[in-house]
Amino acid sequence: MPPEASGTGAVSLANCLIEMRGDWHGPEAAARQVIERVRRVALGGLKLRSPRQPDALIVENKREGNPSIWLHTERPTAAWIKLDMTTAGAWCQLAYQLSHEFGHCLANSWQSDAKPRPPSQWLEEALAETLALRALGRLSESWQAEPVFADGSDYADAIRRYRSAIIARYNKEARDDGATDLPAWFQKEADGLRHATGLSGLAEDVVPALLGAIEADPALVEDYQAMNLWPERTSLPVSDYLTRWQQQCEAIGTRGRLPSLISRMRCPSEPTK
Repeated sequence: MPPEASGTGAVSLANCLIEMRGDWHGPEAAARQVIERVRRVALGGLKLRSPRQPDALIVENKREGNPSIWLHTERPTAAWIKLDMTTAGAWCQLAYQLSHEFGHCLANSWQSDAKPRPPSQWLEEALAETLALRALGRLSESWQAEPVFADGSDYADAIRRYRSAIIARYNKEARDDGATDLPAWFQKEADGLRHATGLSGLAEDVVPALLGAIEADPALVEDYQAMNLWPERTSLPVSDYLTRWQQQCEAIGTRGRLPSLISRMRCPSEPTK
């Protein structure tokens, strides 16, 4: 299903022009085809409601550092994603990195003021990773049905294996760290989560539960768009963050079930706000 930019056809993350930069270890046109497909499957079916939409998307492949959103001032209305695809034709790697960064873009973390800040940054990281794994699943189905390159339907199996390996690792880490009992895990890891700013082991531990919830109810992804629409962004304590997020869901017209679900993961007896 193609993404919907908005009810008015406005320019958005889903349909803005893509500018390619960097060295793609081969034909740039091939990388562009994969990037366009990843955007289509990652955002497919979403009605984009956030008031913060880029009017251009710069995707750059670089040779060092981690994949990231570059919080730049060069072109303030453009979202700039930097990837690290290490070899020619590493489309699984490209798709995984790109869809994670799309998660940050959906969470309104592409402008220059979006510096990651504790104590709630771990939640955005876990949700961006959840979107990436969901997108890989959708990409494998899309590639099987409509190969990006001629005679390339077999590559869908490579995407499935790549995704399965990541999920298996996260499931093992969650079991080993006790994150199968999330309320107890949240209580035990409260201090570590307060200081986490990247996709640390702690943020990874909660990904299996989030992925299960979103795959069971894909409409939850729409609530990403209400994240960080307030000046304090992720510097709020997580309880306050979830409350503010749910309020913003109401403001932009999404249902707000994802912040409510995460509140219950942390504390099953906590009332829905």
